Amino acid sequence: MITITRRAIRHVRSVFRSAFGVSGGFGPSILFQARNDDLRVCAASDNMVAEYRCGGTFEDEQIWLPYECLAACEARNDDPVQLELNGAHVTVQWRDNSGPQMVQHEVTETGSPAPFPKMPKELRQNPPSLRQALHHAMVTTDPEPIRYAVDHIQLRGETGQIVATDGRHLLVQSGFEFPWRADLLVPRNLVFGCGELPADAPVLVSNTEEWVVFTVGDWTFHLKITTDKRFPDVHPLIPRPQDAVARFDLASDDARFLTKSVSRLPVDDELNEPVTVDLNGCLAIRAKANGQPHPTEIVLPNSQVDGDPMRFNCNRRCLLQAVKLGFRHAHLYGPNAPAMFHDERRSYVWALLDPDSQSRPDANAEDTATDDAADNGAGDVIEQAETVKAFLREAASKTGQLIAALKRHRKQAKVVQSTLAALKQLQNIEA
Repeated sequence: MITITRRAIRHVRSVFRSAFGVSGGFGPSILFQARNDDLRVCAASDNMVAEYRCGGTFEDEQIWLPYECLAACEARNDDPVQLELNGAHVTVQWRDNSGPQMVQHEVTETGSPAPFPKMPKELRQNPPSLRQALHHAMVTTDPEPIRYAVDHIQLRGETGQIVATDGRHLLVQSGFEFPWRADLLVPRNLVFGCGELPADAPVLVSNTEEWVVFTVGDWTFHLKITTDKRFPDVHPLIPRPQDAVARFDLASDDARFLTKSVSRLPVDDELNEPVTVDLNGCLAIRAKANGQPHPTEIVLPNSQVDGDPMRFNCNRRCLLQAVKLGFRHAHLYGPNAPAMFHDERRSYVWALLDPDSQSRPDANAEDTATDDAADNGAGDVIEQAETVKAFLREAASKTGQLIAALKRHRKQAKVVQSTLAALKQLQNIEA
């Protein structure tokens, strides 16, 4: 018999859901392997092996359980869940508010030892920031590539860099230590963004001939090394910061405001979602929908603009992604050249759109932010905007009511006038 808490079951299920992209409740079979003072909970796919370890006192036993079973017995408490192998069935028992619960599952997996890769002997320690860097790289990839292996990330052993691209934007992150010299490719996986993983734990890294191994706290992830696909040579695409002809430094308040507002701008192209960024003394971003007479404009007065005046067109998703990644310093090389956000350890490069489709400045543009409001901080801007929105909605309602009242008054006045005219006619007849 193997005993594990309901809280641990919930934790395991959450991480496995991210590691294996589980949707609809069906996932890989789970192995519970107990030996002396150690319990391993493992699952595998073709490209990922995930393993959770927890301490305790156990008898040597190995039990396979369907992933779907975890949903029934998980909880946010430490009540025990008992797994017992009975011939061709596994019995799972626990207690909830309605009393004792028990389910049985047919054994679908057998075998000893378990078919999971062995741990390498040497592990190289990296800071906790590696986990976040891996997640940022993974979300920069393309889950459905057409040509190159842009559904993978590249781990450069010699330079300690993580490289990711989807063909439209490129993220390079430096400052890590990998115990190999080559450039290794591993497939996209979103497990490193799972909130159940410890945020402050160092990340241990190693590799074998077939796997790259990451250990974070009680978790170990094996990502399959891909050798039969080609990753694009992105190094020539990274410009030098000193060659930029224009720059802007995004203020923190403006960054927060931009994150909330840029996706609300109108759009005339659902595929590229273009916005025009104007650097001419101040930073302005505008967009216009089809049929809209004047563009909608965001002005970010707290941000600094340097260099040549420039106007360029870009995909708002790339701009938003850079801001969400924490970038604040942008370098521009012309309206037809890729732009770059840059800091000490990272570079984010993205392609610009056709400059002929830029939204020009318009004296009648619908301005979503004013200097006074921006000086009060992004939070005040949003609060003021919501207040104005509510006021306008109320004013429109009252205006409608007033118009209806005036129409009734005008109708009543016509009735009175008609009645008076009829009375005068009656008086004339009597006379």
